[in-house]
Amino acid sequence: MDETAQRADYIREMRSAQLLDAVFLLFYYNEWEHRWGPRSERPPALELSEVLPELSQPAYEHALTLVVRMWKGAEEVGLAFFRYPQAKRTYEEELVAFKVENPGFSEKSYQLAIHAAFFKLR
Repeated sequence: MDETAQRADYIREMRSAQLLDAVFLLFYYNEWEHRWGPRSERPPALELSEVLPELSQPAYEHALTLVVRMWKGAEEVGLAFFRYPQAKRTYEEELVAFKVENPGFSEKSYQLAIHAAFFKLR
């Protein structure tokens, strides 16, 4: 799939998602998907006003705080999966804790965050 089609798919998915998942997908696209490939071939980053124009700035900022916390929390899951010495729990325990500590996201959002953490930790 080319980058323009992928970008359009993300926009459609964001517009139909619940608030936390929509903001997560916006963050994920801009921080992860959008960064791959040559700069000259990348489509522009997504802007909140383009994707979710009806969302107020305070609501967005609150959701973004939760998204960033969840994104960072996925690293603990990755540490446990790869059995790094700094892992505090087993992978299974960490996965449960991750979801309990970050409620309200879909399974897809959890999996995307964990996948990115795995990739970064390899």
